[in-house]
Amino acid sequence: MGLRFVVRHFFLWRVPDYLAAIIIAVVAALVGAKVRPHCRAVDWSDPTIGHPFATTEVFPMYSVAIAVVFVAVVYVVGELCTRWRRPAGKLNMCLHLNGWVLTHVWSILLAFAFVNLTKLYAGRLRPDFLSRLARDGITETSWAAMSHAAQCRTAREGRLSFPSGHSGTAFSGYVPPCMYLMGLFRALNGGRLWLVTIALLPLILPITIAVSRTNDYRHNFDDILAGSICGALCGVFAVVLCFRPSTRGEWTLREHPDDVVGVAAAPASFDDERLVVAGYVPGNRETDAKSMAADYDPPTPGVPTSPAQHRGRREQTGAAAPSPREKPINSAGESWDGDARSRGSYESDARVSEVHVTPPPDIYRTARAQGQSGGGVADHRGADPAGRRKSTGENSVAVPIAAHAGNPTGRSSVRQ
Repeated sequence: MGLRFVVRHFFLWRVPDYLAAIIIAVVAALVGAKVRPHCRAVDWSDPTIGHPFATTEVFPMYSVAIAVVFVAVVYVVGELCTRWRRPAGKLNMCLHLNGWVLTHVWSILLAFAFVNLTKLYAGRLRPDFLSRLARDGITETSWAAMSHAAQCRTAREGRLSFPSGHSGTAFSGYVPPCMYLMGLFRALNGGRLWLVTIALLPLILPITIAVSRTNDYRHNFDDILAGSICGALCGVFAVVLCFRPSTRGEWTLREHPDDVVGVAAAPASFDDERLVVAGYVPGNRETDAKSMAADYDPPTPGVPTSPAQHRGRREQTGAAAPSPREKPINSAGESWDGDARSRGSYESDARVSEVHVTPPPDIYRTARAQGQSGGGVADHRGADPAGRRKSTGENSVAVPIAAHAGNPTGRSSVRQ
């Protein structure tokens, strides 16, 4: 747990991006609260600003905040259902989940900053602006007697109509989940229209929130349209900035390769994050060892493929007993190594199938005695002890065995 570990995880989990989004939102909130909005002239005969003031809103701001935060559960459920058991491991799932949470936060805070700053520059009067002045005890006569600076300081919230903050927040909080569902349903790769329709169904809530602002006489229709477009664009921008469509039609982090699906593997640990980001998929070590052994030396019929089988073969042929240093087999890699060591492949760097087992001296004496007595058995001392491959290109395995009933020649040759 040193400084290097902290720095690596600081960037792995994209903490600078979170900090940047929070700083932008804090600056926008301070500017929106302290800076005076553009002061427009007030026409007391204008009917567009003479609507009554609604004391109760259909969707208060706290309900919108709860809605856009609660919808983030979609990311958790979706990632648990898709990437939890994939070969890339749980770390890859956590990184994608972190990417979607960051996208959600970026979308909402970016829309909040744009909407707040635009409100100040526009300074458009709300539809209930005159009712707000009446609640403060200001009439047309007293208004005319006020200075311009005093008029601009009056009913500050009534000058923040364009664009709609509720609409921008609602759409910025629901566009990323809808795009996530499109990737979850593989709608990005020639998906069916009914799947796209299901993925876009959550947009009903932000549309309802936006329209309700006109029922409360807080905004005009063009206000909610501008806020909705701003929020939707921020959502699309945040998703496209962090993710890309994969070949399978789902969203994948831009710095990550496409996921491999359908291969069982051991889950990755949090120490493998650099390998995962680089595209390496940690797999099952025992399965990898078996696969490597099969590719290097495929088993040959009739030839022992493990130390246990090799010991049984030596007992049948009268060869020397196994070495007491042979250890029990704990994995496929040790089985392969023990098999190669028992055949002497480490001495000549030859393939296991190319190694000849050199018989002990007692078998040589038995074979020579049979040859002198006319048994027809050739002397084996002229054989090449290294057991190299013949010039014909065949991989022959010659295992000398003791003469017994049913095999008077004393030799068994197995072709691979």
